[in-house]
Amino acid sequence: MWGWDQLVDGYLAQYAARGLCDASVSRATSVLGHRGEWMKRCRPRPWLEQIDAPLISRFIRSRTTFKSIRSLMNGWRA
Repeated sequence: MWGWDQLVDGYLAQYAARGLCDASVSRATSVLGHRGEWMKRCRPRPWLEQIDAPLISRFIRSRTTFKSIRSLMNGWRA
């Protein structure tokens, strides 16, 4: 995914040039890095043109833990 790396490098250069705080630039770098690593592990490896809503949903699902309302309220008493 050479194209992804090139896009991210260009985007982050413009992002940092806007004068945003270092923490914001660092966070954007981290998020885009995680997304790129995840896509590189996908089989078959997607092309940049194939990145669509279902692929983004799969990425979010892989990075998130979902719990039911019942498990969240377990142990909670009114």
